[in-house]
Amino acid sequence: MDQFILAAHSAKGSAGTFGLAGVSRRFDVLEQAAKSGDTSPDKTAFDVEWVDDLANALAAGIQILKNSLL
Repeated sequence: MDQFILAAHSAKGSAGTFGLAGVSRRFDVLEQAAKSGDTSPDKTAFDVEWVDDLANALAAGIQILKNSLL
């Protein structure tokens, strides 16, 4: 569990460094849920809609990064 918390925390910080606030917020949800022991797949923080939301935020973040390189 400690590795999961560290990974979520690192991903949150990395996303924040690149200005991807939406992605950072979603990783914060994962980090806080893991700290509280709330990691079962049937919990709200980990439902399918949430995963889709994270995927959309990541896709938007990738597009932002691509646009900044052009």
